[in-house]
Amino acid sequence: MSNEATPTRIGKYRIDRVLGTGAMGVVYFAFDPHLERPVALKTVRRELLANGDSSGDMLRSTGRSLHHRRRAAPPIPARSRFIRLASTNRTLVH
Repeated sequence: MSNEATPTRIGKYRIDRVLGTGAMGVVYFAFDPHLERPVALKTVRRELLANGDSSGDMLRSTGRSLHHRRRAAPPIPARSRFIRLASTNRTLVH
């Protein structure tokens, strides 16, 4: 986990607090001024995005070992997974 301070803003969003952290990133409780409502804002860790293919060494090696043990589909790079999740979530009606 990174020791970065919690930002006060990310783009148009005002960050109020951290909701949770995981291996891939951080989820913030934020406020969207255009929608005028609170939102959960999921971000990918900088150290994962710093890698050329955006998947991160840890995710690649973990994915490979799981792929060989379970014969699952090959691992999806972190950036692609994040974009696919975000695209799916934006279609949800709450």
